[in-house]
Amino acid sequence: MSSALFPLLLLLSASSIPSSSALSTVSTQYLDGLSGFNAGGAVYATTERHLPVSPSEARDAWMDYAWKGGGGLPLLVMKLGKKSEDEFRRRFLSPVMVEEVLKGDSWKTPGGAVGSRYGQSIEYGVADAGIFSMEMYKRTHSGSVNFRPGENGGSVMNWDVQVEAAHRASLWQKAFQANIDYVSDGLEAYIAVPQLYRRWTRILGAAGQDATEVAREWVDFCFYGGGGLPSPPPVRLGDGLTMRIPPFLLERMTLLDGDANEVRYGAKNPGLFTYQVHSHAGKVTFTDMARGEVMMLWEVEIRPYGGWKPYVKSITSMAVSTMARDFKSHLEEPGAKVALKLPRGKGEPLLQIPKSSWAGGVLD
Repeated sequence: MSSALFPLLLLLSASSIPSSSALSTVSTQYLDGLSGFNAGGAVYATTERHLPVSPSEARDAWMDYAWKGGGGLPLLVMKLGKKSEDEFRRRFLSPVMVEEVLKGDSWKTPGGAVGSRYGQSIEYGVADAGIFSMEMYKRTHSGSVNFRPGENGGSVMNWDVQVEAAHRASLWQKAFQANIDYVSDGLEAYIAVPQLYRRWTRILGAAGQDATEVAREWVDFCFYGGGGLPSPPPVRLGDGLTMRIPPFLLERMTLLDGDANEVRYGAKNPGLFTYQVHSHAGKVTFTDMARGEVMMLWEVEIRPYGGWKPYVKSITSMAVSTMARDFKSHLEEPGAKVALKLPRGKGEPLLQIPKSSWAGGVLD
């Protein structure tokens, strides 16, 4: 660096340092902002949703999904009621150690509170704020969820939450608003009309088997055998129950009707870490066609979690289409193999892979 430039850079550097009065102003502004952020006060959050079910059905769905089930939040809900009819009047939320209680009897009366201006009403409060006790004044946290008929059918849900925050009211307002919005999004998905996926597969010359025999083959190959997916075969747990590992998803075969040539099954433990749906039901029907062919219709009904619909639809479509293709190959070309070769097909095959598998379908 030139010696002539050094004093100039030093001067510029010195001029860029705030004066003591400027530092004082900045500090005061920062402390004022911090004081405003830390200030307590009333917190109010609200949301309104239009739901495609009646007010009483919406109310029951809110009780099952939001209150008893935790609303999709990363919490463990524990019931504290002693009597069977009051078992969910009080709930304990772990790990935040919050205890909430339902007020009145509208929550357990079919049809909700009579005379409410909204038609249906549920009210609740916080008996113990747990780890948030220093943040909120005791017994000031209350919520109300009201359901009324919609103008064009269905119902309208109004969810209001209010609390007196001892500190950081602006932060808690955002937190409570985000919380009820998230749970309400999940509730909409929970009561939504199921998404239906259909796939037809024509099985040619199924080794002389009719639809009834093909249905039993499907049970062995797809339900119990894994259907050629790139994962270990499901673990048989007995009584038509299996576990797919990963993701530790339990599936139960609920019907094998030899007369109707129909198989029904469903996921028993869908969730955030297994299968991101509120409900799942599968039905596979087999019909005898001309020339010894069998038509397989595979239908899956799912209600994906809010925000998970694209992923769930994609993974469901991929799984069903892969297993249907592998099952078709399993019956039409028993024991067929696909050769795994070096790039450009040089040399002898490195490996023979069953055609009735995901890898075999990719290489074929």
